[in-house]
Amino acid sequence: MHRDVPLHVSSAVGGIVKRALEENTANGRVPDVNEEVFWILHTGGRGIADGVEGRLGLREEKLAATREVMRQYGNTRSSSIFLVMEEMRRTSGRKGLRTAGEGLEWRMLIAFGPGLTLETMLLRALPSNNTTA
Repeated sequence: MHRDVPLHVSSAVGGIVKRALEENTANGRVPDVNEEVFWILHTGGRGIADGVEGRLGLREEKLAATREVMRQYGNTRSSSIFLVMEEMRRTSGRKGLRTAGEGLEWRMLIAFGPGLTLETMLLRALPSNNTTA
């Protein structure tokens, strides 16, 4: 990966995330990115995680699942989004949280790919009584 990729990803992510949250939440009220949204970030490397975290003003623990998957599997797995979701589900289950997404309702999934495409998906978590299954 080119050394400038983290800079390009972090530069673009702020506007994309803001627009996704504004356009897809009820009553025009944008969820707080640290208190009401959990984050699933493609494991593209520490530079990307640090850049996204800094650009969005995320607390360190918001990308904990992404960083754990990077620690376990490295940065090059195309299935990393699913691994991050599974890590988050396991952690939420151990803590007995209301949803598999850190107990929160909103999920922001961010991935990137060839030609430096940046993709986002805003998801909504349903409450679950069994997040460990």
